[in-house]
Amino acid sequence: MSAGPRISSRSLANLLFTFELQRRSDAHGWGLISNAAHPGYARTDLIANGPGAGGLRGMLGKMLRPLSHSAADGALPTLFGATSPEAEPMGYYGPNGFYELKGPVASAYVAPKAKDEGLARKLWEVSEKLTGVQWPVEEQSRASFLGRSDLTGRRSCVGGSPVECAISPSAIANQRVLKNPSAYSAAT
Repeated sequence: MSAGPRISSRSLANLLFTFELQRRSDAHGWGLISNAAHPGYARTDLIANGPGAGGLRGMLGKMLRPLSHSAADGALPTLFGATSPEAEPMGYYGPNGFYELKGPVASAYVAPKAKDEGLARKLWEVSEKLTGVQWPVEEQSRASFLGRSDLTGRRSCVGGSPVECAISPSAIANQRVLKNPSAYSAAT
């Protein structure tokens, strides 16, 4: 049995990408802070209003309710990672309770595979290939990344805010694959 909770392939990919983004920012002087968070087991209406409402998932959700916390409490690790001066580059935050299901915000368990730099580099390269987007390799000033918060290029960062905005290749990849699913199969 592992030393911590199991990690899904989606969570693994997110952590690999988060950590690779920080390594690249450090290497190229981008000045970004890249970290990740998970909500634990937050009570939302996703299951109750989804396809699993009447099935096994719905029953499990009711039985496991004592191990959960509110949706607002589930948002706290993300808010911590995005706004706290204590948030670390390559940090991973989540609840500090039983199996990280609920509790106060703390550093979360990082599976050893999520620390694999070779795998992270390969994921980054595949993402660049799938999206056709490459982040610059020459040094960039922080100012070149500030003020871009989404794929439309709208400026929504507030000057002096602890949260600085950047467009991530994974966000671009998700948008391109959603808009053009054949791009995924053509690149693989």
